[in-house]
Amino acid sequence: MITMLDKLERPICDSDEIKAIEQLSQERNVAINNLFLNFSGAALSQHPSLLDEFQSIDKQLTQHAEHLKTLMSKQILTQKKNTKATQLYKSI
Repeated sequence: MITMLDKLERPICDSDEIKAIEQLSQERNVAINNLFLNFSGAALSQHPSLLDEFQSIDKQLTQHAEHLKTLMSKQILTQKKNTKATQLYKSI
């Protein structure tokens, strides 16, 4: 039984990854707020390439967070299925 437990998949998303995403999200929010507080719409429109780069980085952050969320969701579903199977086995 113990060897079987050792073979089970461990969480893919560890707390360091979650902390990194939280930190990047906070930095993102501060940067967005500063951007719109310090520059007018006319000033921002003069730098479309910078805005495109900002949008690209923002998209990457969002995609990474969504990917980790999906992985964690799959792990939770797998764990629930394993728990149900264990409970069924115990009831026999």
